[in-house]
Amino acid sequence: MTPALAAAGFYAGLAMLLTIVLQGLVIRRRMTQRVSLGTGADGTLERLVRIHGNYVENAPFVIIGMVILALQGFASVTIHMIGGAFIAVRIAHAIGLARTLGVNPGRTVGVLGTQLIMLFLAGAMIGRFLGWV
Repeated sequence: MTPALAAAGFYAGLAMLLTIVLQGLVIRRRMTQRVSLGTGADGTLERLVRIHGNYVENAPFVIIGMVILALQGFASVTIHMIGGAFIAVRIAHAIGLARTLGVNPGRTVGVLGTQLIMLFLAGAMIGRFLGWV
């Protein structure tokens, strides 16, 4: 196994742990509010569901992108930069959205950071295919 692929695996593991934490927050709120399906008009539960949902909408693309870059021979430092940044911006997003539904620095960092990371990954993969990278 290459160091880059090992790094991708490391961040995939961290991403899975973050998924478990976010999912756990939803489960705990469901249990305390006795809500089995939906959000039961509970604003906190709705927010937690969106934090988790938004995360799982993005994480697979980033993990797949990191693995592909690793398989394409990108340096492990590149994978570490992408993976570390992704975990950091998603934590910032979760904290920001947990605090308020309005625009705030955590949400902004999370949304823009995730989009920039995915743009970089897409560009690197397409660029490698076209022989530009």
